Amino acid sequence: MIRRTLMFSLLALPLAMSACNVNLQTKPPVPTPTPTFVPPSIPPGGQYSDSGIQVSGGSLYTQLTGKSGGIASATIALYGPTLATSSTDSSGQATLSPLEPGGGYRLVVSAPGYATQEVGNITITKQPQPISERLTMSQGAKVSGHVTAGGQPVAGAVVSDGLNSTMTDSQGAYSLDGVALSSVTLTVSKPKYSTGSHALTVAEQGATGIDFTLEPTQAVAYFDPSVSPGIPLAKFQGLQQALQNDGWQIAPQAPSQGGAWVLVSPSMSLPSATASQLASFVAQGGKLIVFGEWGGFAGFKNPDTNALVHPFGVHFDPDLIRDPAATNPDWPAVHSFAPNNPAVAGVNAWQLYQACSVFGVGPAAVLAQTGSGAYQVEDNAQMKPWAVLVGGPYKGGKAIAVGDASAFSDEDTDGNGRSNLQEADNQHLVTQLFDW
Repeated sequence: MIRRTLMFSLLALPLAMSACNVNLQTKPPVPTPTPTFVPPSIPPGGQYSDSGIQVSGGSLYTQLTGKSGGIASATIALYGPTLATSSTDSSGQATLSPLEPGGGYRLVVSAPGYATQEVGNITITKQPQPISERLTMSQGAKVSGHVTAGGQPVAGAVVSDGLNSTMTDSQGAYSLDGVALSSVTLTVSKPKYSTGSHALTVAEQGATGIDFTLEPTQAVAYFDPSVSPGIPLAKFQGLQQALQNDGWQIAPQAPSQGGAWVLVSPSMSLPSATASQLASFVAQGGKLIVFGEWGGFAGFKNPDTNALVHPFGVHFDPDLIRDPAATNPDWPAVHSFAPNNPAVAGVNAWQLYQACSVFGVGPAAVLAQTGSGAYQVEDNAQMKPWAVLVGGPYKGGKAIAVGDASAFSDEDTDGNGRSNLQEADNQHLVTQLFDW
C-alpha cells in the first residue's frame, strides 16, 4: 500500500543556529564538496510512482520466454494510472505491485537480443490474478550510425523506430537496440534541426552506418496559456526573451511538428482532443516541457497533470522537498546533475524555490537531484537524494518534468534584487533543456 499525506507543520525543521567562533585567526574558506550523483537503482520489487492516493490490491504478473525458456533481467515498464518499472527474475517472471486499479495501462518489455514488445489496453483489478501477461519474445537486432549537421556531430538527437528510442552521444553516434527483424522506418529529431527518416529492412545481424544529415531550422516554443491561470505566463517574460536570444521563436499557437510545447504549473486539464494532439506532437519529434509545483501550490493539479504526462513516462509527486543543508531548507540549491548528459552539461547550481519530486520510467532518466540529506515533507519522510528533474525520449520526441516553475520566473522571491531566473545557473539550465 502506498499512502502519501502532507504534514508540513509537524516536520518543519528549525534552522540550526551557528555557534560564535572566538578564534580570530583567518582561515581559508572550505570548498563546498561536489555532490555525488547516484542514479536510483531498480530494487527487486521495482520502482513505482507516488499516485498521491491510497493504492492497494492492484498487481500485474508477467512472464517472458524466448527460445531457451525464461528471459532473465528483462526490463518491464508499465505506463498508466501508476508508473512502474522492474526486471524479470531467473525464470523470466516479474510482479508489479501495488498498482492503482483501472484501465488504460500499457506494458513495454525489452531485453538485449530480443525485439521490444508493447501490450496496450491492460486493466488492473484488485482481485488476485495468475500470470496475466505471458509474452514470447522474438529475436531483435541493433541499428547504429551517426547524426551530423554541417559536418559536425549532433548530440542529444532522438533516433526512434516508433517504439524504441535512443539519443546520440557527444560524437553524434547512436545505437538503437530491440529493433524487430522487419521493415522499419527510423526517424531523427532535435530542436533547431530538420527531422530525418530512413527506411530499411533489419536482418539478424542488425544494421550499421545508418547515418543522418540534418539542416538547421527555426526552433518554435509554445507556452500554452490554457492550463496556467494559477501562475500567469506574464511572469515568464524573461525566460521567453532568453529563448528568443537563443534563437527560439515564441509562437502564439501550438506547433504542428517539432519545437517545444510548454505547460507551466497546470491547474486545468487539457481537452481530450488537445491532449491527443500533444501526444502526436511528441511522438513525431516535438518536445514537451512541464514545470510543476509543490503540493498543489498556485492551483497545480497533480492528478490532471499526471494523467497527461504518464503516457510519456514522467510523473509529479504531490509533495514538498526540503533540504536541511540549504541556507533556507525550503529553497534547496541543487548541485547534483547527471554526468555526461548534454541536457545539464556545464550547469553547476540550480536555485529552487520550493519544489516537488519527480519520477520517470523507461527511457526517462534523472537529470538533477537534491543532496542526500533532503526529505519529503510527509508522514513517512526519508532522507535521500530526490529527483527534481527527469526527462528522456518518447518515440520520436522528448518529455521533461521539472519539479519547480517559479525558479524560472521574473519574480524576486528572496528579495535580493535578482529575478529567480537570474539566480545561480537557472537561465543556463532552462535554455539548455529547450535546446537538448
